[in-house]
Amino acid sequence: MTVNRDQSTTETPDGGANEAPLYVRIQRHILDQIEGGELSVGDRLPTEMEFARQFETSRATVQLAMSRLVHEGWIEKQAGRGTFVASAGHSMTIDLREVRSFEEEVAAQGERVAYRLVNVGRVEASEEVAERLGIEEGETVFRLERLRLVGDQIIGMERRFFAPGIKLSMPVEALDEVSTHDLVQRFLDRRIGRMEASIRAAAATSEIAAMLDVPAGSPLLLRRHKMYSKEGETILIGEAYYCEPFAFRYVARSDPDA
Repeated sequence: MTVNRDQSTTETPDGGANEAPLYVRIQRHILDQIEGGELSVGDRLPTEMEFARQFETSRATVQLAMSRLVHEGWIEKQAGRGTFVASAGHSMTIDLREVRSFEEEVAAQGERVAYRLVNVGRVEASEEVAERLGIEEGETVFRLERLRLVGDQIIGMERRFFAPGIKLSMPVEALDEVSTHDLVQRFLDRRIGRMEASIRAAAATSEIAAMLDVPAGSPLLLRRHKMYSKEGETILIGEAYYCEPFAFRYVARSDPDA
């Protein structure tokens, strides 16, 4: 039984109201204060011991309540300082049931992605790029680099390398306006079959830091992926760097729910 942004009451299976467990009531109390404006972004919450005294419970119960709110992005713990109301930031929910573009995922959250072209042209494939594309090192490939923005805020940058067999035919202005998925399906006449992706932590190199306007060495999220056509051929490989406060979320389904 959990509390999230869309659920503030607890019900029994038959729809009737029921007394919620104490940790859920603590979560609800904190959420009510945030949503009601009593607590704003950056405000410090009472300590775990203060909550324990207020609700006449153990510190472990308070920790359980707070751990869920931390996971859902409502609050954040800062070592040596306490617990604070977190910034909502920008986030993307990844639904693992289908291949959707970054832009479609963000649009589902009610926001829109814009682009700023950084670099485009043909380059010689490095050893890593060649290995991921399954080609010879030094072979010529098409590279695309763009910044991603939500509103006026830079949230990341993307870098794509297209397979040599892909015939590129698109207006230059499309590179400032169209998502990579749409570029592929509208201008490269390919149907996207599947994506393989991984997400890990990375530190901003001086080059990436300059693009994202963050200090060198700043923590980033790095998402690397490979795109295949319906026929199984490699279309492109890519990587995207995301800076704070952007976050990934994902949706998973069990087989009966899929």
